[in-house]
Amino acid sequence: VFAVKILKMEDEHYQSIKTNFINIRQLKHSNIIKYKALYLNPKMRLCHLVMEYTPFPPLKQNMDENALRFVFYKVLDALTYIHEKGICHRDIKPPNILCDMEKGNLKIIDFGVSKNMKLRGRY
Repeated sequence: VFAVKILKMEDEHYQSIKTNFINIRQLKHSNIIKYKALYLNPKMRLCHLVMEYTPFPPLKQNMDENALRFVFYKVLDALTYIHEKGICHRDIKPPNILCDMEKGNLKIIDFGVSKNMKLRGRY
């Protein structure tokens, strides 16, 4: 099942969106949202991003210690993976972490401001 997110884009964001999508699409981790396709319409300045459908709610603020341990383990595991790939998320916060504690699922989303740190000698 997939979800489509439609984004209005400014002219200077066109190349950045394509580059981000290419970088993030290569990530294969169970706790990272999967991006499937990107459709750009530069004339109308629209972007259609097709990604994995995750019906989990954003991370709650009040959690018990065991739930926090679960979340920290999953988030740090995913961040270790993306950092090994040379990518920095740059926007980790509760609304960008979807979590279903009952089923033990967690997904990091919104790689919109992420950067590939291996490019142009920035690593």
